[in-house]
Amino acid sequence: MFCKECGKETDNGELCPECEKKSAAVQEAAPADVPVPEPAVVPAPENIGTADAEKAPDFNALKKQYRQMSRKLPRTLYFWIAKLMVLASIACFFTPFLKGTVDMFGLYEQDSYTGFELLAEAKEYIQSSGSDFSRETALGAWGILLITAVGLFFMFMALIIRRAYGAFSLGTVVVYGILFFTARMVSEDSDIGFEFRLSPQAGLIAILILMTAVFIISFIDLYFAREKLHLSGAVQASEKKAETK
Repeated sequence: MFCKECGKETDNGELCPECEKKSAAVQEAAPADVPVPEPAVVPAPENIGTADAEKAPDFNALKKQYRQMSRKLPRTLYFWIAKLMVLASIACFFTPFLKGTVDMFGLYEQDSYTGFELLAEAKEYIQSSGSDFSRETALGAWGILLITAVGLFFMFMALIIRRAYGAFSLGTVVVYGILFFTARMVSEDSDIGFEFRLSPQAGLIAILILMTAVFIISFIDLYFAREKLHLSGAVQASEKKAETK
């Protein structure tokens, strides 16, 4: 046999002893294999998008809910009953509200004032009052003016507005309730035979009763109106599904 490198005759093997030494030296001098790092696993973009989509709100459902809330509430029988009560309350504003009683030196005199007369009298008193009137008297006139005006405004708002008429009816009860209890507490006695008292009249009491009833009825009205609204929305949705089929 002959050596593959130099061609010399060998006893056994493919290389002669000299070529085997050279080949071994070359292999020892060769650098060791460098390990190649494995590539990092990055999640696929579609997985991230799917997770974000699961967390994101359903805008179509929110839009549908907003449209349903912004729809005009249907009018029920309770709605018309409440509006008739508000109209009756406004009419009571022009009936006797307060009665003033003066007993001076045995002379007894009574005067009844409607809500409108109280409003007009308080306004005229404030405009004509000067330094001759006490501070307490001026504050009382301002209080009567504000209470009667705000209560009348609340009643008109309860008549006009659909959704919040219950809140305005409660505001009317609160405002005129203050006038009712204040009138019950107002009295003035003196040692010289002078006595003055205020007492609530039928018009003020009727407004308190009627507007309290309106506040209670407003909850019943809104409940049945929303039920009717949901029912009509479900019917419309089923009709649309039938048309698409």
